Formats: sequence, C-alpha cells, structure tokens
Amino acid sequence: MLAVGAIPSIAIAAGPVFEIGTLPGKLRYNIELFEVKPNIEIKLVLKNTDEMQHNLIICSPGETVSMKVAQKAWMLGAQAIEKEYVPNLPEVLFHTKVVNPGQEDEITFRTPAEVGDYPYVCTIPGHAFSMKGVMRVTDNPTAPELVKSSVDKKGRKQLHLHVNDKPLVKRAYVDGGPGRSILVGLPGGFNYCFDAETCCVRFGWFGMFLDVGPDWGDHPGHRGGKPVKTLGDRFKVGATDLPVRIGGPDLTPQVEFKGYEWDGEMVPVMRFLVNGAPVRQTVRPAPEGIGLQYDFEFDLIHAPVFIKFDDRDVTLSATAGEWKEGTLHVPHDQAKHFSIVVTAQKNAVINK
Repeated sequence: MLAVGAIPSIAIAAGPVFEIGTLPGKLRYNIELFEVKPNIEIKLVLKNTDEMQHNLIICSPGETVSMKVAQKAWMLGAQAIEKEYVPNLPEVLFHTKVVNPGQEDEITFRTPAEVGDYPYVCTIPGHAFSMKGVMRVTDNPTAPELVKSSVDKKGRKQLHLHVNDKPLVKRAYVDGGPGRSILVGLPGGFNYCFDAETCCVRFGWFGMFLDVGPDWGDHPGHRGGKPVKTLGDRFKVGATDLPVRIGGPDLTPQVEFKGYEWDGEMVPVMRFLVNGAPVRQTVRPAPEGIGLQYDFEFDLIHAPVFIKFDDRDVTLSATAGEWKEGTLHVPHDQAKHFSIVVTAQKNAVINK
C-alpha cells in the first residue's frame, strides 16, 4: 500500500498533465500510481530532482513485463546511451528520454483504449528493482498518490557515488576485490575493477557505482575504514592472474603498473609494462550484452602477444589474432592496436 501525502491538484479530464518526480537518493518515483481515462491524450512530465539520471518507460500490462524490459535495456551495452535505455520490444508503449539531474522531459501520447494496469519503470541499470509504478487506465480515475520520502531512524547518510555522462575513478579497497583496486564507473551503468598488481580487469558490474559509506563512515559515530561496496550485479570477465604475455603463452610475464591517464571526460587509459614493453588499455561497455570491451595498444612490439582468459563463463571475440582454448594469439604485426570483447554468459552474473 502506498504512503499517501498531499494530493496534487491535477484535473482528471481530457488532456491532463501529469508531473512525476523522483525521491532523491531513494531510487523511487514520487508518484507510483496514477489513473487516467482510456483513449484520451495526456502529457506526462518527468522531473528529475535526484542526483543521478533516470527515465520512464510505460509498458504493456503484466506482472513481469517491466523487469523484462529493464533487463533487455541493460543488455544494450554500448548502444544503451544512444537508445536512451529503451529496448526494441513490443512491450514498450511510451517513454521519456534519459533525464539528467535537475532537468525534465515531457511526452504526449494517447492512453490505451483497453482498461488495465500499465506498469512504468526506470531502465537505468539497477534502478528497476525499486523505481517503478503503474498507470491505471480506468473509466473512473482518481487523483495520483504522492509517496512520502522515509527518513532513516539511524541517521544514515546516502554515500553513493553515481555516474552520469562522465566516467568516475575511485582508488579504494573494495569488498571481494584485490588489494590494489582501481574502480571505474562508466556512463551507461557498466563498471569494472582493475587490479593494479596484476594489471587485469578482475570483475565488472552493472547498475549504480559505489557505496563509499563503509570507508568514510555512514552514520554518527561510525569511523569508516571498511571496504567500499559495489552497487549492482557483478559479472565475470574471465580474469586470470597475469593475462598478458609477450613471446609465448606459457612465459611468466614481468608486469609493472605505471598509472592511468584520465582527464575527467574520456574513459581512463591504464598504462603498464609487460617485460619492459609499454601497454595501454582502455575498457568500455561491450557493444551488446553484459560485458566489457578491452582496447589494447602495444608500442615497440617485436614479438607475438598472448592474452589468457578463463573462458568457462564468458564468450570471447577479438579484432585480431586467433583463439585457442581461451588464449588469444596476436602476431606482432597485428598487435599495435586490437580489441577484445568479453561477454558474460547467464550463469556468470552474480547478484550482489
């Protein structure tokens, strides 16, 4: 049952305007139920008063439809931003654009002729579990119900880092991660943990970025100092301890991390040496599905490059070289620049 506050003065007639806002830090719309007459034109305005991006998609009826739409949106990969996190599905009826904090978007549409409950949902990765509502088409509509923002009795603060249209980088010890973790949040809801000790991506996750409360202290009297937490579902990326080898697949590489380049706008570039050879690696969302794309650049390379993966839970592809049992062999004349796409299989997504 929704908590009911003051009722907004919205006329229920042909051509009404409905304004739906967001509850800051709560991952909820401020209206989770509104009623309309069938087959009339309405205007819907999504006002984003939160600190993260949101959208709103109205779907066809069904208890599981909104989650199906959201999951398909999460699997759009690198296309997600361009498509406003809207998958090409018949269940998608109407939708806003992705709305940045402090902005709004409005859509005008004709309500369905058939009465029933039409769910709506935010399809930004990880939001759909709580950010949802219902547009009820009925012959006798009532005014929308406003949701009250609950207050945490323990005084806990929302210490979440959110990614909007620019990447974020955080060096911190993460729950379940390596000691020298570099945590990168990418626009589009895909994030990854880079291990500066072994110079490889350890895991990815989709959804929101980080809860830094355990490290900073998230309520009065809490001194922090504990591992930060990832926000969302982790997925495997076929990580091995020392993935990059030069000269032979079974040679033990000498790896040295040399830092990363990041201007606050573009995705960061990880820089490291393998047996003295400079390597530059960037990581982006996979073009499709749940996964990541690695772009490698090797300077002054005069030997073949081998990159090893544990391929039991991932699907692998590359723009150069040949695969053999999870190891990519790239001849030296193709190794100056190439890309690898690592896509998680269904059993490789771990709910956190």
